[in-house]
Amino acid sequence: RALPTEETKAKLTQAADLGLGVRVAMARDLAAPPWVDAVHHATITRLILEQGVIPASYQPYIPTNSAGYHPGFHTLAAVFTWLSGLEIQQAMLILGQALNALAAPAVYLLALQISGSRAAAVLAALGCAVFTPMPAYLTSWGRYTQLTGLLILPAAHKFISLAFADLAQRPALRWLLLAAIACAGMFLVHYRVLAFFALLLLAELAVLAARAVVMPELRRTLANQVAGLCAAALVAVMLSLPWWPDTVRTLFAPRLANPTPAAAAFSDFSWSYLTSASGTAVMIAAGLGLLVALAKQRWFATSLLLWLSLLVFSANLGVFGLPGASFINNTSVEIMLFMPFCTLAGYAVWEFYQWIEKLLPQRVKKTAQAVFVLLAAAASFAGAARLAPILNPITILARQNDLAAIRWI
Repeated sequence: RALPTEETKAKLTQAADLGLGVRVAMARDLAAPPWVDAVHHATITRLILEQGVIPASYQPYIPTNSAGYHPGFHTLAAVFTWLSGLEIQQAMLILGQALNALAAPAVYLLALQISGSRAAAVLAALGCAVFTPMPAYLTSWGRYTQLTGLLILPAAHKFISLAFADLAQRPALRWLLLAAIACAGMFLVHYRVLAFFALLLLAELAVLAARAVVMPELRRTLANQVAGLCAAALVAVMLSLPWWPDTVRTLFAPRLANPTPAAAAFSDFSWSYLTSASGTAVMIAAGLGLLVALAKQRWFATSLLLWLSLLVFSANLGVFGLPGASFINNTSVEIMLFMPFCTLAGYAVWEFYQWIEKLLPQRVKKTAQAVFVLLAAAASFAGAARLAPILNPITILARQNDLAAIRWI
């Protein structure tokens, strides 16, 4: 339905290829994924490969009585390692960089759903591929679980949008079922991403409810969407039900029973996660995009602004003494902000281009298009050059020469 044109697909492919090239260049000398998260992921992946199933326990390698630590990602890593025939550290390094590059088309899908502009969505994907420090920097931490969940989020949003595409009818059940499957997948990969997605839906429902106050014809649409989302949530819980008892016992119950002490607002916030590489320019463009969208009375701007507010609030619950303060923190929110930021930045750049094009006479518009493409290409390669060396050398555990020495020993 409403498939992209060949030109759009070509541009999106170029953006994704450039992003993949940067990710490969970043990891070209690594023998294994950096930092300790990757060690944990490799250990659990090895257990799955050895036992042929999700293990009932991580003992004796990991001293915990739970075996529900991001099973969605570890299953994916185990299957990829098995099919590729590579050693675990090699497979995880390649898989992690591939997933990182896939963030560009994921951002494209989310930006397209939110802004409705394919050109703005392609620019958003380009921003994610070569400009923003995240998700490229996640390689430094081996933090593949939240990244994998973020790749599912736009698909779930797309399915829900398709379910409610015809506002005059009840939601299409097949799209709600696919949305439920995607939500169950997000839960199995990383529960925080499912929380981020729930906050996005809450923001969109709140905006729809505000519009329904002055537009009574939207009230039935609002009721249908609430009922449909509740049904999808119920199916998602049923699909992931075998994992809920362990999750509640080992994750939710202890944290609710022992709340995190009150902390200062943004105590774990770091601007460098947003401003490194070309992140500052993207944030400025995102701010301009938000202002332009609000000035043009585009409802998605209000939804995104409310979503960002809910994300910040959920990461600072401890400031207000509210329960659940340890479930979401500022760092986890910061490293996913590339999705709304790139969406708004892509919209801003496209709106600026359209404004310039309207001011130009017809005879020079073709030339202006060529100049715009050349400027975008030059900026992309400059952004890629700034992004490629972003990895923190302190987090690198083994390079290729280290691996050769280890094998010799």
